[in-house]
Amino acid sequence: MSQQDAFVTAHPATSITPQNQEGSPDLNAATKQKAEWSRLEFWNDNGKPYLREYESRNLFSGKAALITEGDSGVGRAMAISFAREGADVSIVYLPECEEAGQKANLMAANLKEREECERVVEDYVKVFGNLNVLVNNGIDLDITEKIFHTIVISDNPTLSDFASTKGAIATFTHGLAQQQAKN
Repeated sequence: MSQQDAFVTAHPATSITPQNQEGSPDLNAATKQKAEWSRLEFWNDNGKPYLREYESRNLFSGKAALITEGDSGVGRAMAISFAREGADVSIVYLPECEEAGQKANLMAANLKEREECERVVEDYVKVFGNLNVLVNNGIDLDITEKIFHTIVISDNPTLSDFASTKGAIATFTHGLAQQQAKN
């Protein structure tokens, strides 16, 4: 690609080094570069791009959110974003939510254990009293790969049953959310 055909952007030309997704909680503590998740690209009248910090519209003011696996990656960015939009956030190992001006309930939990999941919800309700948003971000990678191979790669005539149950779950969740929104 020639210099003239190059994509024009305000973001740095150097790519951000990938983070190690294995190890202990708070993976972003070891990340050398500053996150760019909240800087948006705009264009001026002369066609030059520039970056501007995201400005909150308080879309979740007075709401509370519970985010699993909120210590790195997408979960971390979502937790900080919810806090910047006015939500009180309950996550694992993320002091930046409090730095954004909102209450953060920091919890350590092994979300692969049912009892730990129940404890997290009970702790959350004690602190915030209500649950407005649940971001279920955590999942076991081995299970994910197995499910992917079962659903996408294998040729299995029984998958229509599985697919219909997933559709039912999605529809039920949507209906339950509408029903509970009245409360």
